[in-house]
Amino acid sequence: MSSTSELPRGLYKANVALQVRLVKLQQESSQRWRDDSNRLINNAIDVCSSAAQSLMNSCDWQKMPMLPADSFRDLAQQRIGESPSHFLGCCQ
Repeated sequence: MSSTSELPRGLYKANVALQVRLVKLQQESSQRWRDDSNRLINNAIDVCSSAAQSLMNSCDWQKMPMLPADSFRDLAQQRIGESPSHFLGCCQ
């Protein structure tokens, strides 16, 4: 009879251990996502900053308003790895 009374307690302990492990895995995954997001954001900031600096050094003020759009397009092409026509074709 003691084996049947131990079964619920053993199942409860196993369930608690599983829940603790799942929470730890979720925390690790969240940390990885945050790290990757921060890395991508910092990379985008570096690209935009270098593009702005090169425009400021060249004194090409007519291209200055297009900087955010050009930087976004370049970054999107790098991330997607597809040509602009293919990317636009799939969105239409």
